[in-house]
Amino acid sequence: MNQNQNEKTLNPPQSPFILYPLSIILQKIPFILYPLSFILLMYSSTFAQLYVYEPNHPELKWESIETEHFLVHYHQGTARTANVVAEIAEDIYPAITGLYDYEPSSKVEFIIKDTQDYANGAAYFFDNKIEIWAENLDYVLRGTHNWLRDVITHEYIHIISLQKALKFGRKVPAGWFQVFGYEQERRQDVVRGFPDVLVSYPISGITVPVWFAEGVSQYQSNAKRFDYRDSHREMILRDRIATGQLLTLEDMSVFGKNSIGNESSYNQGFAFVKYLAENYGEESLRKMAGAASAVTSLSFNRAMKKATGVPAKQLYRDWKASLEETYTSRLQTIQANLHTGESFVDEGIGNMHPRVSPDGKKIAYLMTGDAPYLSGNALVVETLGDPQRKKQMVAPRVTGSVSWSPDGRYLAYARITEVPETQALFNDLYLYD
Repeated sequence: MNQNQNEKTLNPPQSPFILYPLSIILQKIPFILYPLSFILLMYSSTFAQLYVYEPNHPELKWESIETEHFLVHYHQGTARTANVVAEIAEDIYPAITGLYDYEPSSKVEFIIKDTQDYANGAAYFFDNKIEIWAENLDYVLRGTHNWLRDVITHEYIHIISLQKALKFGRKVPAGWFQVFGYEQERRQDVVRGFPDVLVSYPISGITVPVWFAEGVSQYQSNAKRFDYRDSHREMILRDRIATGQLLTLEDMSVFGKNSIGNESSYNQGFAFVKYLAENYGEESLRKMAGAASAVTSLSFNRAMKKATGVPAKQLYRDWKASLEETYTSRLQTIQANLHTGESFVDEGIGNMHPRVSPDGKKIAYLMTGDAPYLSGNALVVETLGDPQRKKQMVAPRVTGSVSWSPDGRYLAYARITEVPETQALFNDLYLYD
């Protein structure tokens, strides 16, 4: 591994996009119609956090557990996790399928992995498969929850709610409607005139926005709930309201932002779904997913109106107004006695885990710099009182907090390192002299 010269080690899917075109051409003079030109795009759709590269692992030996409704596949070293997953999945099955009035046509398969220091879950709702990383999630923008119960319920709701919303089922992810028109033939020896009309209209098999997909998976259900709006989520939402930066309905419907922006699509989706369930009943979530499955429902806004009787934009405005009322009241005392400190570092989207050296002369902290994500942060050290504010780079890709030795000579920290033999990423402990 490539080590900083001052570091000392303490403790030394297949491609997701495959196209299968199928064209059934119906000819109708003077137009040629292609109403069934479906492009079968078998892709692995996952509403989760940033995915890391996962190399192949031919060294793994896989086994399976079969229950009434699930198959759980696991490799050596993960048998205990696999058995817990099987138990949890069967436990949540009645509540989740009952809430959405939908049961998969075949057993959903879980793939349990513990091949590197990475935590996530992924729902492949066209394939009826879920990947679960056994490592517990420790994310700076969220609180602590029961990892397996939370992630299994979260990903299984993706499977159920998104399959409920599919327009053409799992075998046909999308359709493409085409119309060709031709000029009138002017000579008898011309079979067909020159094309003068071409209309193409793609029809996605699913029109569910990010806020709903992630919102329902975090909201879960009254009967089975292992996630909740912790203080971290409340802080982010409260700050957006206080600063007038609440994402619009359109912006919270997509990813493509930095870590804080993407998390706000999760976060606001959670809060919005909670508002809808409390004001229109949990059945409104099922109704929205069901309404979205109609071929004529080309926008999820239409599904929201059909499920609640209220236009989507009005629902958003009502929810926003309720947040403003709630947080304005809660922040009233704080705003009246506001004391704002001086910003020490204001570059980047995140500067975390500051630690002052025992002699009070230096400060170590993690910073994102120009990076758009709160991962792979650099550990830097500054001399306090230095007018030039020079930063000494200690190490990249540092995870978690850091600690000074009592004499101030060493910095202890963990950072991601790659195992050359497998290309897997693991945290190692380091001392910086």
